[in-house]
Amino acid sequence: MEQSVKIENLSFSYGDREVLKKICADFKPGMVCGLLGPNGSGKTTLLKNIAAILKPQKNAVYINCRDITGMTPLEIAKEMALVPQSTHIDFDFTVEEIVMMGRTPHIKGFAGESSEDREIVQQALETVRVSHLKDRSIKSLSGGELQRVVIARALAQKTRIILLDEPVSQLDIHHQLSIMETITGLAHEQNFTIVTVLHDLNLAAEYCDSIYLLKDGQIVCGGPPKEVLTFEMIESVYDIVCLVYENPVSKKPHIIPVHSK
Repeated sequence: MEQSVKIENLSFSYGDREVLKKICADFKPGMVCGLLGPNGSGKTTLLKNIAAILKPQKNAVYINCRDITGMTPLEIAKEMALVPQSTHIDFDFTVEEIVMMGRTPHIKGFAGESSEDREIVQQALETVRVSHLKDRSIKSLSGGELQRVVIARALAQKTRIILLDEPVSQLDIHHQLSIMETITGLAHEQNFTIVTVLHDLNLAAEYCDSIYLLKDGQIVCGGPPKEVLTFEMIESVYDIVCLVYENPVSKKPHIIPVHSK
């Protein structure tokens, strides 16, 4: 079953401070959608509303046409997985144990994991190419390895919607490209709905099928990278002077910052 997320006129405030203002967006299967914008623009707050970590208003966030405010946390966990910006694990679990935690919404009561659960975990490990690490301590991993394991945990939930909050911001260029290739593979080859917060405009241009550009809690522009990442739009949102060329290899936009305004 194809799974989509729709946002209709979502507003959200922290106390008296309005952070999101009448957000409308549509995230569809088979696509990687990037949420971009300067610091404080509301990207992570939007992602947390979609995941119901923050309490969204009624009739604003829908999963497969269901209002998320009418769903239980267990129902949401079976439909959607979140990969947070940073992962801190205090206990010395193995990689396999961490990924098995993704099966929690599907294991009833005090029942242990089944052979099906173990098979799903193995598939998740193989998908993100970390099955060789399954017996390693989670504390012994590099940043890139840990990020793959957290994505594997999300895959083990067996959802078709994955939300990622800055999944590559702390990684070197090799691991950035590797993670983004994995993410796009899930969308394009397995028809996942992928929503990711990104800071790097060029990574977003290369790997996202659509982009929503936020500023001051509002969506300024949405659409394919070529339509959104123009020098006029980037200069307006980020308050910089930049050049935008066509990447000669990928034919995607390539942004060169010149200076701040």
